[in-house]
Amino acid sequence: KPKEQEILDFREACNKVIHAKSFEPETVQTTPGTRAPPLTGRLVLYGDRQGKEWCAELDLKEYAFSALTLNP
Repeated sequence: KPKEQEILDFREACNKVIHAKSFEPETVQTTPGTRAPPLTGRLVLYGDRQGKEWCAELDLKEYAFSALTLNP
C-alpha cells in the first residue's frame, strides 16, 4: 500500500534516522526573493527496506523530548 501510514515508536524513529538514504528539512513557504525559508521543526526521511521505498516524517521536538525522557 503506497500511502499506508503508521505512528512510529521511538525505536522505529531511531531506525529511520539511521537508515535514511536522504532527508529534507520541512520549511515554511515564503515569497520569492526572501532569504532561506524558516524551518518548521519537521524532518522528512527517505529510504528503502528489502526493495520497498519508505518515507517518514519526524517532529524533531517530539523526537528530542522522547530521547530525553527515555535517557535522562
